[in-house]
Amino acid sequence: MRRFFLIFLIIVFGLINSIVICADEVPDMSAIIYCQYADSTGIMKTDSVKIGSSIVCEAPVTVYCEAVPLNAEGATVSCEWRLYNVKDGNEHPIIDRFEDKIDYTITDFGSYGVKLFYQIITPSGYIYTGETDSAIVTIKESELACPNAFSPNGDGQNDVFRMTKLQSIVELEGEIYNRWGQVLHTFTLDNINEGWDGKQNGKYVKDGGYLLRIHAKGSEGKEYNIRKVINVLKGYRNEESEGQGNSQ
Repeated sequence: MRRFFLIFLIIVFGLINSIVICADEVPDMSAIIYCQYADSTGIMKTDSVKIGSSIVCEAPVTVYCEAVPLNAEGATVSCEWRLYNVKDGNEHPIIDRFEDKIDYTITDFGSYGVKLFYQIITPSGYIYTGETDSAIVTIKESELACPNAFSPNGDGQNDVFRMTKLQSIVELEGEIYNRWGQVLHTFTLDNINEGWDGKQNGKYVKDGGYLLRIHAKGSEGKEYNIRKVINVLKGYRNEESEGQGNSQ
């Protein structure tokens, strides 16, 4: 009887100790995901994406991911990030990286999932494995269009030549020429939203027609080849601006 009681105490003590250890050492994993991209006005945006939620962005967009272990001090943590095309599923990832932090730039139209798989081994030898839900990043289709004229006359209306539509353009180069074939302004993805102020070497060009040439590529692979005459009309002022000027 005494021997049975001792065995019973050992079992109970072992169970209690196991419960305490598990309560102290149960780890978990959180994930931080955010996207950086330029919106249609050229303003850089940084938007966070919660696990299990979605976001819609213009291309190109850089996705930043970081795994954050919780209650895992002293533990060995292994991470696997998968970024995949939603139509293909996470078993066919575009990238598969075994790091706690990753970043990847997406340029192609479509919907992409980001998912974290992990394993945590505590100092006591307990092994925990798991995976998060996916965060979904959707890339918009491309758009590109420009006006036929602008009026760089300081009235606050159409003073700068800019694209009227600019969305998910991943490649772009272009120029504006005068009638003699001289390049007055060069466009790239880095300066396209700044536009052209109608000046050459710091001075306004004369009113008239100027040749615009742009070649671009959208997120879905669509090619844009724009070749048109744009008109500089410094002499034009709208009635509201003219009235404001006369009242001063």
